[in-house]
Amino acid sequence: MKHPALAVIVNSRIRIKMLHIRRANSDIIIMVGILLAVGIVMVYSSSVFVFISEQVKNGGKNNQITSLVFLRKQLIPLLIGIILCIVLLKTDYHLLGKISWVFLGITVCFLIAVLVFGPKINGVHRWIKIGGVSIQPSEFVKIALIIFIADFLSKRDRNDVKKTLLPLLGVLVVVGGLIALEPSFGILSVICMTCFVMLFMGGVKLIYLAAPVVLLGSIGVIGFMNSPKFAYAKARVTKYVAIQEENRNGSGKGKDTTKASGEIKQPINYQLQQSLYGIGAGGFLGKGLGEGKAKLLFLPYPHTDFIFSIISEEAGLLGGAFVCIMFLLLFLKGVTIAWGSPDEMGKLLAVGISFLLFISATVHICVACGILPTTGVPLPFISFGGSNLLASLMSIGILLNISLHKDDSQEMIVKNEEQKDGENER
Repeated sequence: MKHPALAVIVNSRIRIKMLHIRRANSDIIIMVGILLAVGIVMVYSSSVFVFISEQVKNGGKNNQITSLVFLRKQLIPLLIGIILCIVLLKTDYHLLGKISWVFLGITVCFLIAVLVFGPKINGVHRWIKIGGVSIQPSEFVKIALIIFIADFLSKRDRNDVKKTLLPLLGVLVVVGGLIALEPSFGILSVICMTCFVMLFMGGVKLIYLAAPVVLLGSIGVIGFMNSPKFAYAKARVTKYVAIQEENRNGSGKGKDTTKASGEIKQPINYQLQQSLYGIGAGGFLGKGLGEGKAKLLFLPYPHTDFIFSIISEEAGLLGGAFVCIMFLLLFLKGVTIAWGSPDEMGKLLAVGISFLLFISATVHICVACGILPTTGVPLPFISFGGSNLLASLMSIGILLNISLHKDDSQEMIVKNEEQKDGENER
């Protein structure tokens, strides 16, 4: 018979653990809420002069449009995303696994539609208009692929080359090939890293992971260097290498390059230069909200690809570090949920979602700081863009649902412990 005092201590410790597990939900909601609030404020702050620039280009024809246009465009997908997040929070993630083929198939069809019908914007095909709304399918295919891989690996022998790895490799080649044809190498790199981590955490042997990485990587490099389709991406990498070379030589000023249209000459590292100027000008506490100068048409795409630079300029090192810490804590919380997931699919799904959000933020921040070549990877929850915001909130809904299942499994453990204690006391 167990001593009553000892039983109380054991039950108390279990209940304390339960309290921490339930807090995982509220912690994630609070962190995402903070990031969304930062996003709304910074989208407005960074997009005002982009709006003015577009009005000047259009000759001020549409006077009814206000400087709030980008903010309004961001609020609509935000509200829809919150609704989808709640729906997915209440939807058993096992059900998502059952329809993962359908979800993935739909997103792949949209990727094909983008290449066939999508308009060419800045030399790439990434968006398609449906009912007057621009959608970027590659953002949604990331979530579809994570769900598919988690379900696929959880039901098969993960080291069976013929029945598991080859079919999975075929799916990844198709999806990766379509994204490369857009081309969107930033998103493709994020997808590849996420899939690698999921497969590794799923127990796939490193030898099976290394072989396709080397093979597909070699094919990708050859195509990247020789195909005119990837000329713009090659130019970005070449420019990045040139910048690093200049920095090593101590020149740092960059070579002047003139565009064919006869526009004003700009140094080869102009975009990165303006981003670093903004980050450096912010100092420790920042210039203050709305006081940044980089967004005054000096820095291209301040509300999307370089919004972290605007955050660092207006909120300083303190604000930039705060955003980084939020993403790190969100990642760690996701890993905690994965660690306590009741089954293999839940674990892989939580790992995939957590890593996807974290690596996306990392790539965006590294680009803004000049650590990586310029690429169009938005900052989750913060950058302007409805597709990325919707996909990010959908992923959070799934992560919260896994956490709820984790709570249920822990509650069963608590009940079993209490029943055992009761039997022992008798």
